[in-house]
Amino acid sequence: FILEMICKLLGLGFDQYIGNAWNRFDCALVLLSVLTLSLQSVVTLAVDPTIFRIFRILRIFRLLPKAEGLKKVVRTLKFSLPALYNILFLLALFIFVFAVMGMSLFGKVKHGNFLDDHANFETFPTAVVTLFRITTGESWNGIMHDCMVQPPNCSEEEENCGSIPWALIYFPLYILVSFYAMLNLFVAVVLKNFEAEEGKSGEGNKAFWGKSPILQGDIEKYSEMWSEVFPNQSFIPLDDLIRWGVHLQFVQPKDVITTVRGKQTVKKRHFPFSITRKEMKKLNVPVWNNQIHYLSLIQKLALRRFTQRYEHLHNLKTERAVAAGKKPPDPIVGNPENAFFRGISRDNQILQCINSNAQSEYPELSKLKNFIFLSNQYFAATLLKNWWVARKKARGQAVKIRSDRKEIEVVELKGTAKVFEQIKEWCCCGRPAAAATVAPKSP
Repeated sequence: FILEMICKLLGLGFDQYIGNAWNRFDCALVLLSVLTLSLQSVVTLAVDPTIFRIFRILRIFRLLPKAEGLKKVVRTLKFSLPALYNILFLLALFIFVFAVMGMSLFGKVKHGNFLDDHANFETFPTAVVTLFRITTGESWNGIMHDCMVQPPNCSEEEENCGSIPWALIYFPLYILVSFYAMLNLFVAVVLKNFEAEEGKSGEGNKAFWGKSPILQGDIEKYSEMWSEVFPNQSFIPLDDLIRWGVHLQFVQPKDVITTVRGKQTVKKRHFPFSITRKEMKKLNVPVWNNQIHYLSLIQKLALRRFTQRYEHLHNLKTERAVAAGKKPPDPIVGNPENAFFRGISRDNQILQCINSNAQSEYPELSKLKNFIFLSNQYFAATLLKNWWVARKKARGQAVKIRSDRKEIEVVELKGTAKVFEQIKEWCCCGRPAAAATVAPKSP
């Protein structure tokens, strides 16, 4: 392990080595092992330092990045934690209530085979530990029978007898609530998130991802490569763009097995984000302060791949239509990217009015980086929502839109949220003259 760490440090350099989380994990384990060996040979401790060797077993987690199935399970547990916190809080509340009830009902019951010094209801902490043990199903019926003890095995004068009716109600009710209801809630939450993760990965939604030239695994591969080449960086200098294109170009293609009429064929599937230097130079990527953002670059690369797919399918439809003697589709005029994705023109009067109004009413926005970019995106999203609503109404379908208008009128928004709420109203008015004066009360 020490030799591996030294080789990585020499090959990658200290900055790149320490920038990777898994390398920091390995380094911490190696340093801990060296420290325990040094203490064992120099100092005599009350605790055997070799016990820290068990932490080396944690290196098995290095399999996570390579095992897709295992990584999917861990990711599912991660996404389930927020909901599990609520269930754990509810379980703790039930344990608290039943612990107080148990102290009142069985706090003085005589000890038996299962109700002993370690499991009883005499004090609140011991009652909580006892109920937690019962939640696992460990000897809960034995504790219940000990709480039903009657004379002559106990003394009514000393008030150390149990209660048969209360024991028959208390313990089965707690088992139903904690063991069955709460456990099933845990399983339901994890299964729900696992199904969602299956759909994202393409296993549960193959029909959708099968039509896309870019798969979820491609995006994850791109993200992993970015984190290795540019660790902890969202922006990269413009000079590093060509170097990044070289990394993308040398990704090895994968073998994809397809079955057609019972015959299996193996095809090479190239990395969809691979690009040559010449193509990278022609890529029109937004630049801020001579830097390029991660999302802007991957969006442009994805758009380039989709336009190539769009142009290929268009040519294929044209060839099939000509071969069948039918009318071919209309030819692509100009750049295929413009035919595939039409953006909002910078000369749009409403958009210009929105940006000028926002900057004049909120002068502090001039210090906010990328405000024009953010307002353009919000404007486009609002137009898309308006188009979707009009399309639904034209088809006679019910329109359900989540609206926070009442909350916005009651609670005063601050900072950027208030600015974009103002932009939302300006977008909905639809007229430059109206947008330049006062925002309407109802959009």
